[in-house]
Amino acid sequence: MKQSLVRLRLLLLILLFTFSMTTTKLTAKDDRSTDTHPVEQQNDLTSNADQQAINEEQRKESIASILLMLLGGVGIMGVALIGMTMMWGAHARRVARTTDHPPTQQDELWYLRRPPPEEVDTEVHSTDGDETPAPDRETDS
Repeated sequence: MKQSLVRLRLLLLILLFTFSMTTTKLTAKDDRSTDTHPVEQQNDLTSNADQQAINEEQRKESIASILLMLLGGVGIMGVALIGMTMMWGAHARRVARTTDHPPTQQDELWYLRRPPPEEVDTEVHSTDGDETPAPDRETDS
C-alpha cells in the first residue's frame, strides 16, 4: 500500500513539474511579445505585408505551443495510465497470491432432511375458560 502511494505521489510530482515548465515557457513568450507599447506599434512604419508576415509568424508560434502542450498532455496521460495499470496489476497479483479458506462442507441433500420437531409448551393457564399456552419463563441466574 505504501509503495503505491509513493508511486502516485511521484507521478503527481512529475505531472506538476511538467505543467509548471510548460506554463512558464508560455508566459515568457507572452512577455516578449508585449514588450512594446501598442501606441509604438501603431506608429511603426511597417508595411501591411510585414505586419501580415509578423502575424503569420506569431500564429505559427502559438499553434506550435498549443500542439506542444497537447502532446505533453497526451504523454503525461499515457504515463499516468501505464503507472495506474502497473499499480492495479500489483494489487491483482497480491490478491491472487492470498490463500482463501476452504469452503465448508455442505450437505448436498439438504432439501431431503426433515425439519426438527418443534417443542410445544403444554402448560395451560385456565382463566375464564380460555386455554392459552403459558408464556416463556425467564430464569434468574
